[in-house]
Amino acid sequence: MSNITNINYRRRQFLQYTAFGALTAALPGLVLSENRVLNNKPNSAFKADVEIDLIARPTEVAILSGKHTRVFQYHGKLIKGPQAALKTVPGYLGPIFSFQKGQKIRINFYNQLSELCITHWHGLHVPQIMDGHPMYAISHGERYVYEFEIKNPAGTNWYHSHTHELTGAQVYQGLAGMIIISDDVEQKLELPSGEYDLPIIIQDRNFTHDNQLSFNLRRHDRTFGEVEVRSRLLGLHNVENLLVALAIALALDIVDPADAARALGEEGGAPGRLERCDEDADDVRVLVDYAHTPDALARALDSLAPFRVGRVICVFGCGGDRDPTKRAPMGSAAGRGADLAVVTSDNPRGEAPEAIAEAVEVGVRAAGLTRSRSASSLKRLGATWWCSIAARPSPRRCTPHGPEISFLSAGKDTKIPKSWAPFGTTSTTAWRRGARSPRGGGPEWRRPSPATGRASPPPRWPA
Repeated sequence: MSNITNINYRRRQFLQYTAFGALTAALPGLVLSENRVLNNKPNSAFKADVEIDLIARPTEVAILSGKHTRVFQYHGKLIKGPQAALKTVPGYLGPIFSFQKGQKIRINFYNQLSELCITHWHGLHVPQIMDGHPMYAISHGERYVYEFEIKNPAGTNWYHSHTHELTGAQVYQGLAGMIIISDDVEQKLELPSGEYDLPIIIQDRNFTHDNQLSFNLRRHDRTFGEVEVRSRLLGLHNVENLLVALAIALALDIVDPADAARALGEEGGAPGRLERCDEDADDVRVLVDYAHTPDALARALDSLAPFRVGRVICVFGCGGDRDPTKRAPMGSAAGRGADLAVVTSDNPRGEAPEAIAEAVEVGVRAAGLTRSRSASSLKRLGATWWCSIAARPSPRRCTPHGPEISFLSAGKDTKIPKSWAPFGTTSTTAWRRGARSPRGGGPEWRRPSPATGRASPPPRWPA
């Protein structure tokens, strides 16, 4: 009997808790009001380095020509601390707070709205009671005191209204601002500052016919349909960049979707960042990336994985009089990400090119590439042509990588005649390399036959 009674009691408890949970889900304000804590007095033991009064209030501002727009606005007043800690900006958004890591901050938040409000410090590492949870929302005329230490590293964060079921509308009407954190690490970098450090906030707003903000949580007033972007750029990061650019153009309504897709399709990308150096009619894909660290080289090769249709051939080198510990890892990165690795010279400076190449080859071997799948040519032009031969028996993807690849950019140390097109398959291909030993004394060039327009079949090295 005792077991049955115990089971029935627990069952009733479960049903009671379930019913209470459903009630609080339907009426969240019930729990928030019961657990509400009003932290309205400063802690005398907390010694603030910066103290600010922050007031949320309704006001009207001139945004469009004609009638002023009703908005909510954060108004800030510096009570204590350096003048740079608070900067008022044009428009209707809140002031910019500039804090240093390690500073102790006190912000006295006053609500002068006719509705509940609380402020959240988005991205800052602060105690829970100082984080602006909706349960701490205050009514008109009340104050909430925030006290916390800046523990974040240098970076850009923001603050905004965090009121239950009103966050979107209140932020849309202006209750938001920027927080800039600095630290000693950032200052040592000597980054642009002052008039060269420009904070930018991009907003998307709809207005009524009389210049008032129109906030609709469930907007379905615009559809774009399908937009196809065809681009020569390769790499997942380029795909992401193209999509972000398209999304911004559509969100700001600055261009027709079809025109945006067409313009993005003509974008050539950043020079030296998986830069395409081939033509669409070529049977290989030639890319240049100025990766000069093992991590950068590995990322460049990995980004091509979804697009590869054949072997990946990597031509690269390491500079002299630079960190020698990167050489073997560079070889390992190429060995893991490519089917064929060709080590060449990259500005040896005061070192022997042979010694640099040998150090790189250690990493190539460690990655599992045997001598049949790797090679070394200390002449960059020769390395380029070897790559061409390896890709020629069938349509291959050829990806030269490495800093200052002058055999493609015709640098001062390598003069490439315009009549030479090592990767072309069109009529501009005036020269091809004859069969020579990989360790031979350099490339030998033979002009295509006048009758066939073709040179002798290239050697099938490497396998």
